Amino acid sequence: MLVVEDDPCVRRLASRILGLGGYRALEAASAGEAMRRLGEAGDTVDLVLADVHLGETSGPRLKDILARVGSDLPVILMSGDPEALDLHCTQGGTARLFLEKPFTLACLLDAVGGALARG
Repeated sequence: MLVVEDDPCVRRLASRILGLGGYRALEAASAGEAMRRLGEAGDTVDLVLADVHLGETSGPRLKDILARVGSDLPVILMSGDPEALDLHCTQGGTARLFLEKPFTLACLLDAVGGALARG
């Protein structure tokens, strides 16, 4: 897993929860760092968990960049902004994978398990 979150507390929390769920989590504070981490990790990353708002860019933009470089990694977008689902996480009437913050351990692990099951 790759957790992309500019808030270090949220990033560490998500990584710890993923670890409790048996997943290995890499961390990145920005989209640029995420792309570097993905390049270094090769195909050992199965999913990206990215905040909608990442400072210099956004989680949806990172998802678009990944698609352009041929990545088919599932991307779960997360946000504490109640309008983020409407603004960033729907396309053609179909909701993308989305996790509302604050999240619980169970919600995060359920979202990840569901995304991986979808392939």
